Amino acid sequence: MDNSQDFKLSRLLDQISIIKGDLEKLNEFNTFVLMCRELTKVFETYHQVQIFMEMGGILKKAFEDITSKCRLLERNWNMHKHGSLIDFILFEKQKDIAKLNGQNTEKFGYKEGDFYFDYESSARTLLRLMWFFDFICNMTNQLITDQKKSFSSICSEAYNESLAPHHSFTIRTAVKAGLYTVGSRDNFYKVVFKENEDKDEKLALLRDTLMKLKTRLWTLYKIENLDDLP
Repeated sequence: MDNSQDFKLSRLLDQISIIKGDLEKLNEFNTFVLMCRELTKVFETYHQVQIFMEMGGILKKAFEDITSKCRLLERNWNMHKHGSLIDFILFEKQKDIAKLNGQNTEKFGYKEGDFYFDYESSARTLLRLMWFFDFICNMTNQLITDQKKSFSSICSEAYNESLAPHHSFTIRTAVKAGLYTVGSRDNFYKVVFKENEDKDEKLALLRDTLMKLKTRLWTLYKIENLDDLP
């Protein structure tokens, strides 16, 4: 397999460092997308250790969905080439297309052949990524602050507080059942860290930067009334 397809902590930390200095406008669109993809690779690298295998691929599919959101952001970005990511979200709001989800366009007067007939907005897509950031922040914070809590309990709590409110009953039930078998903290660390690496320091850097990023985005979304897009 191409090494670029495997998770690499140093690559993620380089991306995090760039995003940390770009929070106001998120001009570094490509780095933002690469960071999102790198985060999902932690959960997609199942072949390296025996975690998540008992779940029937439920979490894997969930994180593959994050990858599809990245592809959608890139598609929309290439269609418009509109400044920073923040500017692009505000552009969609101004054009009244932030509410489009690919299936409701006819409801808002778009017809087949129209430029936005099957459009799924970046504002809506980014909102779903913000839920993912909530999950990662919650999970990393627990890993740092509670050394005795089991990894399954950490994942369950993080899921319940961040992603579960946005999932259907069927998905919630399946994920909650599977989270009891995610494996140990040590197995998770084998995917993320090299031997003798300072785990808490690296986790704190990830948590703190994502916390600032999601705070920036949630503040924007609440001010612009974009936090409940269909």
